[in-house]
Amino acid sequence: MKIISADDHLSETPDLWAKRLPKSLRDTGPKFVTLDGGGQGWMIPGADAPRPLGLDVMAGRKYDEYKSSGVRWEEVRPGCYDPEARLKDMDLGGVWATVLYPERRPRLRRRPRLLGRLGDGDRVSARLQRPPLRFLLREHEPAVGSGPLADEQRRERRGRGRAHR
Repeated sequence: MKIISADDHLSETPDLWAKRLPKSLRDTGPKFVTLDGGGQGWMIPGADAPRPLGLDVMAGRKYDEYKSSGVRWEEVRPGCYDPEARLKDMDLGGVWATVLYPERRPRLRRRPRLLGRLGDGDRVSARLQRPPLRFLLREHEPAVGSGPLADEQRRERRGRGRAHR
């Protein structure tokens, strides 16, 4: 029997937004911050408070190790952000394939839909191009119309081929 997980997530690495946002928007983009109490998390523009690392990075841990906050990036298992490490974790758990959703969707004033998409596909695209096809990357937002979001989605799909729609 092959198990397919229908709702998994990859976490963004702390440097993702600083590397992928256009330079003109980096000052207003998400920031990876250290929180009171020693944990780390994301300060998303427009949010009242940072979003701590917690349950979103507990994949591969035993239930009694779960924390809802107070997690530092150094404690995050590589399978939460690295596609090759995720495959190893999937093998250990008996999961043959997974549908992956991005973790965060920051909304910025300028080009908000594009900014919510930058970065996720490239980290997984190289692995997606090699068989066996075990990842299906899904977006939270539909690919409709034209403009920067649609252009970014078409660019990603060109690298993955039709099997990954």
